[in-house]
Amino acid sequence: MDETKSIKIGIAILIVFGAILAIPVQQPVQAGGYQDGQSEAEQDFMRSNGQDKDPGCSPQNGVDYCTAYKLGYEAKWGHMWIVFDCRSGVCQ
Repeated sequence: MDETKSIKIGIAILIVFGAILAIPVQQPVQAGGYQDGQSEAEQDFMRSNGQDKDPGCSPQNGVDYCTAYKLGYEAKWGHMWIVFDCRSGVCQ
């Protein structure tokens, strides 16, 4: 019984260390996607006077990147919508 418990603890430790090692790899992709989404939203918003929102992301970039990209896009678009007045047809 003690040997089984030791094996389970060893496996748990390996899983925890594996997760810890995987986190730094994913964070730059997510941060880059979020920043790219924000940048694209700002450009789209100003170019279209707040009319044409297109948070599309190529699936070739991967799920993590695209999820972060879309979150960044939506967050920036919402911020721009609050900050700028586009009722005249030109965002100010």
